[in-house]
Amino acid sequence: ETSLVVVADLPGVNKEDIDVNVEKSILTLKAKPTQRLTENLARQEYQLLPFYRQFQLSEAVDQSGISAEMKYGVLTIHLPKVKEQQPRKIEVSVTQ
Repeated sequence: ETSLVVVADLPGVNKEDIDVNVEKSILTLKAKPTQRLTENLARQEYQLLPFYRQFQLSEAVDQSGISAEMKYGVLTIHLPKVKEQQPRKIEVSVTQ
């Protein structure tokens, strides 16, 4: 594994209303839905509310390489590992 992935379902949230930042090894996600249901509803199963989460990042995450993408209401954040932390294969040599 060369990276970690954070996935957040954010229905009703536009790209402009998402704030993803890293400060002092803390990843913060903020989102505010802008779409509101204006019809007369017989039943409403959920409400679109602001979203706020924070994650403590370890030293194994390369904070300068973090990227995020939004597709169909799903935010995906890629957290690459630093090169020293990535697994690598060690060749075994045979000596005689």
